[in-house]
Amino acid sequence: MSGLPQRRSIRQVSRRHRPEAQLQAAVVEHLRLRARPDVLAMSEQQIHRAIIWHLETRAAPNTFWFHVPNGGYRRPAEAKILKSLGVVRGTPDLCFVKDGRAYFLELKAPGRPLSPAHAIHAAVCDHLRLRAHPEVLFLHPANGGSRDIREAAHLKRMGVLAGASDLLLWHRGNSFALELKAPGGRLSEAQLEFMARFNEAGGHSACAEGVDRAVAVLEGWGLLRGRAS
Repeated sequence: MSGLPQRRSIRQVSRRHRPEAQLQAAVVEHLRLRARPDVLAMSEQQIHRAIIWHLETRAAPNTFWFHVPNGGYRRPAEAKILKSLGVVRGTPDLCFVKDGRAYFLELKAPGRPLSPAHAIHAAVCDHLRLRAHPEVLFLHPANGGSRDIREAAHLKRMGVLAGASDLLLWHRGNSFALELKAPGGRLSEAQLEFMARFNEAGGHSACAEGVDRAVAVLEGWGLLRGRAS
């Protein structure tokens, strides 16, 4: 399309003028923190309206923001007129100006709804990515899910241990194991055995139901910066 700026330039502008963590953290906190099924099932328009409500009630002073309505279906004649007036495809949903700097935020609905346990796990990992101390190393041993007999036997020979906790973390010479459960979830015998052996080896282990409890445990271990309100 001649005369139409490349979409790549929009992405470059977005990266160059990206807010340090505020907008992305707000989206994470308000759309995934509590791992609520109703939030995970929200459409893109519902998410957009929810963010607008937060902006209308909580935006910092002297923040100018607006939505560029260039999405949706347009008749060919209307699309041609808008293009001649300078409408650029791919412009992010929300544009902000504050203290002489420009910010852009593209909103997307979550993908396929996660199970409660997976949603909690993802929300806790978001907390770690945003708030963990720089010296914290964490990983998820992906040894769950369905495996065929051959693959399970191969993984066992390679050292996979049944019952390993969902998150393994290290900080300044200390080791931590955190098992995450949806409300009402129970530990299996293998998980109980792993946590007992982990503690005997000098580590610290815990089982947490829900996001709030998991975040409290991580804060208690001194792995996160600040406190969740």
